[in-house]
Amino acid sequence: MKTLPFIGFFKPWEEMIGKIDKKKPKDFIAPFFANSDSMGAYIKEPYNKPDEKNYDKWNEAFKFVLNNNPQVNAPLDDTGFILIDPKRIIANQFNEEIASGQVLEIVSSLNEKKISMAIAYLAERKIWQMIYFKEETLKASHK
Repeated sequence: MKTLPFIGFFKPWEEMIGKIDKKKPKDFIAPFFANSDSMGAYIKEPYNKPDEKNYDKWNEAFKFVLNNNPQVNAPLDDTGFILIDPKRIIANQFNEEIASGQVLEIVSSLNEKKISMAIAYLAERKIWQMIYFKEETLKASHK
């Protein structure tokens, strides 16, 4: 895994958070989450839902990912996935003829906290959306 820029997903997220309508936060954050309408032709469910967390908690999680040495995996083919089950991939997004997009798997950890997420780029709509998210507490290792 190597570190890559995440501007396509995280920069628009930061801009949106600054303008969010706290009465209707789901309307603002929903475009950042994959669903069957947006990614269903390329990636099978399950998808994380915007209402799994309060928007502030999503924001904290995404900031954690950005600020804690995010490691990125950009699979070159279906055998390169670490977080996503390759059986979830419907269209070969790596095929130049289709050129539908790209999946990035991102892992950040600090102390006992680890967040793993995957985002997918849908070229036809020019958007990045989250397709996988997992937050966990790791047990401290004893030497």
